[in-house]
Amino acid sequence: MARGTEKHAYAGGNTGDGFHSFYDQIAPADARRVIILKGGPGVGKSTLMRQVGQHMQDQGYSVEYFHCSADINSLDGVRIPALEVTIMDGTAPHIVDPKYPGAVDEIIHLGDFWLEAGIHNHKQQIMATSAAISRQYARAYRFLAAAKIVKQDTRALNREGFHVGRVNETAASLIQSIFGHRPVSTDVGRVRRLFASAITANGLLNHLDNLMTPLKHKYILLGSPGTGKSAVIDKVIGAAVERGFAVEAFHCALEPSRVEHVIIPALNVAVISADEWHMYAASDAISINFDQFRHVEAVKKNARNLAENAQLINDLLNRAIACLAEAKTLHDQLEEYYVPNMDFTGVETLRAQLIERILSYAPMTSVPAQ
Repeated sequence: MARGTEKHAYAGGNTGDGFHSFYDQIAPADARRVIILKGGPGVGKSTLMRQVGQHMQDQGYSVEYFHCSADINSLDGVRIPALEVTIMDGTAPHIVDPKYPGAVDEIIHLGDFWLEAGIHNHKQQIMATSAAISRQYARAYRFLAAAKIVKQDTRALNREGFHVGRVNETAASLIQSIFGHRPVSTDVGRVRRLFASAITANGLLNHLDNLMTPLKHKYILLGSPGTGKSAVIDKVIGAAVERGFAVEAFHCALEPSRVEHVIIPALNVAVISADEWHMYAASDAISINFDQFRHVEAVKKNARNLAENAQLINDLLNRAIACLAEAKTLHDQLEEYYVPNMDFTGVETLRAQLIERILSYAPMTSVPAQ
C-alpha cells in the first residue's frame, strides 16, 4: 500500500490585525466528524494529532496538516479528506466550540489526564507566565500593525501614475488562459480560506513548495507591493466561483484581508504571488512581472521613500519576531508545569482508540485517496 500524501498550511496567523483565525475553514460544512481537543499547554494535543495523521498516511490516506504559527513544532489541526474527519486544537487563541454537538462535533478534554494536585502547586507561576506571554503577543501585534501601515504607504507610492488598464488586460488574459471558454455555471463555486505563510518565532515561513509544486499549471505573479497582484488574484477567484469551481485562497500573513495565492484543484492550476517575503520559483511556471506597470518617473521620484519604508518594515518585523520568540520561550516554561503532571499512558490509550474509531468511518469497499 502506497503511503498517503500530505498537505501543509496554516489556519491561523500572527498578523497586523492581531491573531487571525481561519479555523472555520479547516473542516467543510458537510464534515462527517470534527473532534475538538481541549486542555492546557504540554498535555499532548499536537503530538496526538501528528500521530493520528501519520498513522492514517501509513494506511494510504492523504492528510492535511495545519501548523501552529506560534510554535513551528506544533499542529493546530489535521484533516483526513477521504473520510471527512478533522481533529483540531480548540484552545485559545483559536477557541473552537461544537456547531453540531454529538451529531458532528465532539470534545475530548485532555485535562481528564491531568494530575491536578501537581499542577495546582504551580498556580502562581502558571498565572504569572501566562500573563507575560500575553504581554509579548500584544507587543508583537503592535509592531506588526505598524509594519502593515508602512506597507500600505509603500503600496500608495507604487500606485502613483500606475497603469491600471494594463493590469486589467493582464487579468483578462490570465482568466482566458485558465478557464478558456468554460461558461458561467448555475452552481456557484466555493472558497476555502487559509494561510500558506506565517510570521513566527522562527521568522517568515511558508509551505509554498508543498502546496504548489505538485500542480501542473502554475502562474507566478512578481512585483512590488501595490502593483496589482492581489487584485488580479481576486479576479481569478471570482471567475472560478462564477464557473462553479471550488478554490483555495491563501491570505497574506501581515494583511489577512488580502489574498496572495489561489489554487483551483479541479483544473490543477495555481496562481502564486512571489516576493521577498515568500519567494517561489518553478521552471514549469509562467511568470508575469507587475513592476512593468509602474510609472518609471514615479518610481525614481519615490526611490528614497520606498527604500526607507522597506528598511522600516524589516525592522518592525524583526521586533515582532523577537517578541514572538520570547513568547515561545515563556510558553515552553509554561509547559514544564504540565508535562510532569500528565498521565501520558492514558493519552496513548486514547490515541489508539481514536485511530480505531476514525478507521471505522471508512466504507468497506473504499480505497484511500492518493
